[in-house]
Amino acid sequence: MGKGAQEVIEESLKDVEEEATVFKLWDRFSSITRMEIRLNLIFDGLDEASYQQDFNVPARLVEAISKTEGRMKLLFSSRTESKIRNRFKDDAEILITAGKVKDDMQRFIESEVRRYENLTAFQDEIVSKVLEGSGGNFLWAGMCIKYLALTVKGDDLTSLDDFSTSLDEAYARILEQNTRSLKTPDLHLRDHILRYVVAAIRPMGLVEIANSAAVATNSFIPNIESKAVEVCGSLIKAQDGILKATHHSFQEFLLGEHAGLNKIENIGSEQVHAEIARACLAYLSHPAFGKISGSPLSIAEAASSYPFLEYATLYWVHHISKADKSNLEIQTLIKDFFASPNAFIWLDVFLPAHLSRSVLPPPPGRPANAARFFYVFILKSRIVDYFSEDAKADIDEQISSFIRKSYEDALSNARSKDGPESPPAVRRMMDLAGVYGWLPGLRAKATPLLEEALTTSSKSDHKWHVVAMDVQQALADDYKRGGRYQEAQEILEKYIAVAEKLDPNGSRMMIALDSLGWVCMRLSQLPEAAAYLERALAIIIKEHGSSSPHTLRAKITLAEVLAKLNRSAEAEVLCTELISQVQEHRENGTALPKDSISQLNTLAAVYMQQGKWEDAIATYSAVVEDRKRIFGEEDSMTLSTIMLLAKAMEGSGESESAKNLFEDLLPRQKRILGEGHPDVKESSERLAALTALLS
Repeated sequence: MGKGAQEVIEESLKDVEEEATVFKLWDRFSSITRMEIRLNLIFDGLDEASYQQDFNVPARLVEAISKTEGRMKLLFSSRTESKIRNRFKDDAEILITAGKVKDDMQRFIESEVRRYENLTAFQDEIVSKVLEGSGGNFLWAGMCIKYLALTVKGDDLTSLDDFSTSLDEAYARILEQNTRSLKTPDLHLRDHILRYVVAAIRPMGLVEIANSAAVATNSFIPNIESKAVEVCGSLIKAQDGILKATHHSFQEFLLGEHAGLNKIENIGSEQVHAEIARACLAYLSHPAFGKISGSPLSIAEAASSYPFLEYATLYWVHHISKADKSNLEIQTLIKDFFASPNAFIWLDVFLPAHLSRSVLPPPPGRPANAARFFYVFILKSRIVDYFSEDAKADIDEQISSFIRKSYEDALSNARSKDGPESPPAVRRMMDLAGVYGWLPGLRAKATPLLEEALTTSSKSDHKWHVVAMDVQQALADDYKRGGRYQEAQEILEKYIAVAEKLDPNGSRMMIALDSLGWVCMRLSQLPEAAAYLERALAIIIKEHGSSSPHTLRAKITLAEVLAKLNRSAEAEVLCTELISQVQEHRENGTALPKDSISQLNTLAAVYMQQGKWEDAIATYSAVVEDRKRIFGEEDSMTLSTIMLLAKAMEGSGESESAKNLFEDLLPRQKRILGEGHPDVKESSERLAALTALLS
């Protein structure tokens, strides 16, 4: 690439923030590829890229190169895994390059052999044998030499003759030697470290590992970096304060079923998660956490003094959901935890403080308080699901009662301490309304609580400013859920008028515009809905990137409106990204984004727009089952998806099935949503039409 092109690229990238998402960076890269410059791009380790999550690297590269009209060339240095070869089979030839690196490989093996005195006498034999079996894999060659260094004694070189060319076998043999050389306390520490290497939801810092080990092994490790390398040998490395596998293939080995894994205690998938869950829950149950206040200073001090706190806070439920369900110790820990003050500190202080850094965040597009309690009750459902069928009702009641009573007490305390009309009391009213909105039989208590909060916060004093805006957004969201769309519209229009003056391109404005666009759509005010949604989408793209999962939902909502306005071509373009993701999922096994159920719900809406009724029915059916499992059969979100499924059946011509589903659904909608809810009206009309059709 010439200097001029390099300067163009540097100029294009210089204003991208350090914390920019990969989606924003890709938008900028895509703009570079559209420039009239030639590019030679080299990608190393494509097999290591986590493109099976939100960001599909191969698919995006194929898309990028197809638009450059020959101005871009790609060179990949990677293992030729089938998932990579399959993705590029129509676009590029991937060659096995072992022959091209033979000289480099030989020099590498020779230098590795010279590191060990017991191997130098056999250098020629070792180099010849390892070079022959390496297949261009430098990692395998290095592991082979390390194993030989451990096994060659005196003149005995027999271990070279029976050495397998399997990298897993190399790991197993090194692990076996490592096990023989360690004393019991060090073995416990090694196994603890390897469990986090294989199952941690994100890379673990050295201090986090040391802190978690103190819980699991009841011992303090003063120099965790040197100790970790000592007990794990060449299997792990410390890099930039993070402990990780020497190579991603070792992590794959730990996830496999090789017989050599029996050297590691509790390394099986369910056992690993059970061990980490136990450590997290035991950590959060420490008496010190029951006394921490919600002040920023107190939270900062806790995070500094307890390095494992963030990980335990954010991910203990994740590990619970994947753990062995027969673990009675963990079930007891859960029950004891929700009988202690620590559980409310976790729920009310630690979780909100750390949630923005979670790699498993709440689904996008909701107001902050609504998103928080949506997330809390998803976590609750996963905890309840950990218990056996005959115990689920009891633990569900225990946790639900705990959450309700904790927030009722918090409101009472705020009114007593700060005054019944103080900002802290109003905040607690919002919290309690958020809880009531998710608990069976208490939904009706949420709306009057928020209306009271709005009246209280409608003060002229500047201290109410942010509080009042949050209450407005919360009440508008509550009205939306209750089908009171005109009232939601009135509040959101007032909210947006104020937000225009304060932060016209911020996240608050984006959520308000998105909400108002959806409300206008339900009120059949389609041109207004499109205008609001287009503004919201522009803010989301600027914040997160054009293909972020945050952006996808907003695109599909807008697409639904545009389709109703007979702007089908524009709607189709907005759906392209999601359709591409699903195609990748079906053809190449690429996973859908993390928020898969919301994405599936969106996808089903796309299928409905396209008249692909069978696909819509299958997709909505999956969403219904998931929402039944998480929220129960009587939740408003479950009911709304069942209604969409019935509409898809009606559209497909399955009139009898659609009629039966509406007949089952309508009484529950009336009971849960109320007779005046728009969904009740729509279901009644559709049921009447189907009954007349079939009579």
